Amino acid sequence: MAVTTSTISCNSLAAFVVALSPLPLPSPPYWHHFEVVKPCGRINSCVVVGKDTLYIYGGMMEVRDQEITLDDLYTLNLSKLDEWKCVIRVC
Repeated sequence: MAVTTSTISCNSLAAFVVALSPLPLPSPPYWHHFEVVKPCGRINSCVVVGKDTLYIYGGMMEVRDQEITLDDLYTLNLSKLDEWKCVIRVC
């Protein structure tokens, strides 16, 4: 969001008015190419750390009354913590 401020003076008292306006989005050819990759919430997964990388494999997730078994593999570089990588997708 873009922030704009203005000052209003009234008998030696000043009040600040802050207005928030949304930033313009980049043109469509650029912003729709980005996909956020991250593992969904899960239970009973296998989590391992090796050579500064976190690995998360499988587990289960609940959707209403159903339990779904996951067989995906995600990695996260622990020195950067910037992005998840999907190594094996859910089958």
